[in-house]
Amino acid sequence: MGLVDNVKAAAEIAQKVGSIELYRQLLEVQQAAMELTEKNAALFREVTNLKDQLRERDERERLGIDLEFTGNVYVRKGDTTRAAYCPKCWDVDRKLVHLLRAGAAFKCINCNQSWLSPQARSEVRIGSFER
Repeated sequence: MGLVDNVKAAAEIAQKVGSIELYRQLLEVQQAAMELTEKNAALFREVTNLKDQLRERDERERLGIDLEFTGNVYVRKGDTTRAAYCPKCWDVDRKLVHLLRAGAAFKCINCNQSWLSPQARSEVRIGSFER
């Protein structure tokens, strides 16, 4: 039996015995116990939420150490596929979002930003001077 159940049982006994003052006080204790139980549950949820946030922060920090900025995008060190990640999403929101690649251009499906690779930018500049 829990605290609330014990107080409830004691209040029923006080009611049967006819002790109105004891019955009233036990009801107040029961109400206080229920409020404490609710507060405890709320604090448990808050602690769980904070632990989740810490885990997410630690994961983002671990990922940040594993990233390098190259060619206007982020890539993971040691990743042989050289998958590209959005610099805006990482720098602003610490979200690791894959970029879609079309030739020398990259596009983020999260923030809709587009980038050209450094090689494509130099080709565009050279081409514009040749006209």
